[in-house]
Amino acid sequence: MKRIWIYSPLPATDLHTHSEFSRCSVDTSVQGNIAMAELRGLRAIAITDHSSHVKRVGFRRYVKTVRAAANQADIMVLTGLEVDIKPNGEPELGISLLKKLDIVIGSLHKLPTRGVSLEDYRKIVIAALRKGWMDVLAHPTYVNSRKVNLPDYIIQEICDAAYENSIAVELNSNHRSPSDDFIRACVDRSVKLTPTSDAHRLRQIGVFDWHLEKLRKLDLLDKVVWLRVEDL
Repeated sequence: MKRIWIYSPLPATDLHTHSEFSRCSVDTSVQGNIAMAELRGLRAIAITDHSSHVKRVGFRRYVKTVRAAANQADIMVLTGLEVDIKPNGEPELGISLLKKLDIVIGSLHKLPTRGVSLEDYRKIVIAALRKGWMDVLAHPTYVNSRKVNLPDYIIQEICDAAYENSIAVELNSNHRSPSDDFIRACVDRSVKLTPTSDAHRLRQIGVFDWHLEKLRKLDLLDKVVWLRVEDL
């Protein structure tokens, strides 16, 4: 089993993983994710299933299941959700429910118009960041199941809004997002980053080879401001 945090300069945390509560999961589960994280040598893992999927089984059942597993774990386990961003920037679930979680990841999976409209994207993401309901912005250059090439002015505006509202951006190896330019802008503006697997398969959890390679290639590894679990 690969235990990379013996030598890795990255945080020993994976704060975006999916379990059996996400319909898109292949072989992940709450218990399995935690066990894999422990084997990988992680300090903390977050279970962050899709809000739209959790709504079908029940929010209380989901939180109860994750927290029960967390109480038996040898590492820190955060109860969270990957919450869809609505067209007006509001979260798919109510704020009162989100406040019961340890971590909230905001994600724009689709746009209200067909295709990817950059202006729609800009308005929705900026509105969500300014409302401040999320802790982490997910795969910001991957929307509608494809990569989005954002112009510099949109990248800069998103990074400014994230910094001003103390929201981190994930480095997502599953979707290879964000882009190089986006990562550079985050570092330039001291936006906190967090390495994530966005795991839908157990073998993905805690494997951050892409993150290390990317940051080394960009010569940014020693310049990143990392999100700490204590910041949440």
